Amino acid sequence: MSTVHQVKVDISGIANAEPTSFIGVRAIFGPQFPASGVVGFVVPTRPSNGCSELSNANDVAGGIAIIRQGLCSFDTKVKNAQLAGAIAVIVVAEGTSDLPPMMFPTLPEYDCQIPSVLVRGVNGAPVMYAASNAPRQVVANITADYSRRTPIDNVYDEWTFTSVRHWGEFAQGNWTLTVENANPNRDYTAGTWRHWSLRVRVLADGLPDGINLCASCFLSI
Repeated sequence: MSTVHQVKVDISGIANAEPTSFIGVRAIFGPQFPASGVVGFVVPTRPSNGCSELSNANDVAGGIAIIRQGLCSFDTKVKNAQLAGAIAVIVVAEGTSDLPPMMFPTLPEYDCQIPSVLVRGVNGAPVMYAASNAPRQVVANITADYSRRTPIDNVYDEWTFTSVRHWGEFAQGNWTLTVENANPNRDYTAGTWRHWSLRVRVLADGLPDGINLCASCFLSI
């Protein structure tokens, strides 16, 4: 199983607004965000979906590109930002619902060497708008957030895991979810598991006769 670590995004420099923070999920492909974080000006790309060569590469170079979800794969967006000189990428999800995990690269020849994170539209859209209206003013500091543990009640909140390892394989059989501490510098041994959910996404095309699978199954206990 591949783990998509949660990422903490700290935003400052938005006019008439206090600094804010929100959580996203790191892409499966490319490097992780370092413990020290990645800091830079937030730069909206042109085109805003990042699906073709960026016309504002000079602005993006050395900054953190912010890109809308849609019309092309995540790795296409990240690769185009990387070619323009971005040091990291924020992808803003469509809508305000639960985040899907960033997907595995669709093209093996894409060698993404910069980290990227997917954030909810309700969090990312205001940042994109502010950065569009105030170039080189909005700053993001993006760090890996292993714990999401609060000091008051020791709650682990909104952990996200995903696996693409079994794409193309028959799904029948037993599946096991194992959770372990991935941060050797912290000891997280206490807590109560209150809720978990499982989302299974399958492609329905080309299934053998008599095999019926839902397009997007959801299990929650």
